Amino acid sequence: MGAILEVNAIKKYFGRICAVDGLSFRVNRGEVYGILGPNGSGKTTTLAIVMGLINSQDGKYSWFGGRIPPAEARKKKIGALIEVPYFYPYLNLEDNLKIIAKIKNILPGGIDRVLKSVNLHHRKNTGFKTLSLGMKQRMAIASVLLGDPEVLVLDEPANGMDPQGIAEIREIIINEREKGKTIIMASHILAEVEKVCTHVAVLKDGKLLAECPVTELPGKETKVLLASEDNNKLYQVLISSAIAKNVTPGEEFVTAILKEGITTAKVNRYLMQQGIVLSRLEEKKISLESHFLELVKSPGTSN
Repeated sequence: MGAILEVNAIKKYFGRICAVDGLSFRVNRGEVYGILGPNGSGKTTTLAIVMGLINSQDGKYSWFGGRIPPAEARKKKIGALIEVPYFYPYLNLEDNLKIIAKIKNILPGGIDRVLKSVNLHHRKNTGFKTLSLGMKQRMAIASVLLGDPEVLVLDEPANGMDPQGIAEIREIIINEREKGKTIIMASHILAEVEKVCTHVAVLKDGKLLAECPVTELPGKETKVLLASEDNNKLYQVLISSAIAKNVTPGEEFVTAILKEGITTAKVNRYLMQQGIVLSRLEEKKISLESHFLELVKSPGTSN
């Protein structure tokens, strides 16, 4: 699986603020790589750098293993939505896309195809100004799909949209993923990243806090709260057992992350065998949201 994008220790300052701080990551062919982070975490700045919209002060990046110069790669192989493209409000969708095709120096033959991809073909003769917010965002993605690029770079593609609009954008991204496209997507909508991405990276203050395949995200683990007459003994038994990890003591209860395949029934049975009768055994699933909030929670302010 070849590298589509490699980013190595890039830095970007705006005045004295470091918006991207030594960031490194790699996106492989066919991945849907989600970049998560709160506002000001450096997501948009990172995408703007690799799309050549702004320059970094340090570090480097390469597209397609360095075999293709970045400017040529961006022109011929990448479709990007970093800033909402300008559309003429009184022109219909087809004529707007013809103008964008001319700007991109590509044949306009794919206009019907991209309008069908975003479910706007039936509105091709409609003025852009009559579209809803969700339709306008789908139109923006249609402009990105012109020329059938190998790679899509999308910055907050569902930003500001209602649940129906978010679902529509999700369906478009999944359809493009199933065609084998490589997609790099910045977002703060955690649930959408879980649904459409194969890999995820979490940024804060321009730094990479965590990176993993979506299949390895927290949420596959189970956290339990346990209590007994002797919580100290309960804690000692758990830390020496093979059923739990990351055991945390407490006055009212003990918190533990169960190892894979361990159920609360197994926990209860094991502790009974050790002579411990539980007065509390409460299961709490670890969500991506709670893990994300824990990662980004720290003193100071985001850039």
